[in-house]
Amino acid sequence: MLSFFKSKKFFFAVLLSGALIMEVAILYYFFILVLRKPPIKPPKKYLLEVQEDEIPQFTYSNKDFEELKEVFNREEEFLSRKSILNR
Repeated sequence: MLSFFKSKKFFFAVLLSGALIMEVAILYYFFILVLRKPPIKPPKKYLLEVQEDEIPQFTYSNKDFEELKEVFNREEEFLSRKSILNR
């Protein structure tokens, strides 16, 4: 294949120019063709106006943490029994 070209310098010049042409084609595709498409707008039915008193309170009480500790302790007991049985 190299014998088709006059010299190694000519081969690399053709190779480089082909790579540059491909890069320009790819950049044209992404910057011209892709960016022409309009951005997707969210549907209006998902945008609801909420009054301030309708916003839920995302706070936790100590009771919630106690229940969480209890659940973790039960899970730990279960996993420790399961690991003992698998030995």
